[in-house]
Amino acid sequence: MQRGRRFGVEAKFSEAPSVTRSMQSAIDALDLHHLWIVHPGPHSYPVSDRISALALTDIASLPGQIKDNGERWAVNGER
Repeated sequence: MQRGRRFGVEAKFSEAPSVTRSMQSAIDALDLHHLWIVHPGPHSYPVSDRISALALTDIASLPGQIKDNGERWAVNGER
């Protein structure tokens, strides 16, 4: 939790993860501001407004993304 907002992280083995019903349920039930799907693929990218795919190699950027996540998701400082 950061500034009253809840965040979630889910790990997937797939290099191209997709949104599942359980992710949507978690966002709704837990009132998550944002959910990151950590995966072994080479790229991080937005999946939807509240879900981002985060490459395992970018995991060190997650604390900064949580801190800066007021408006949008960010990967490697991009907005």
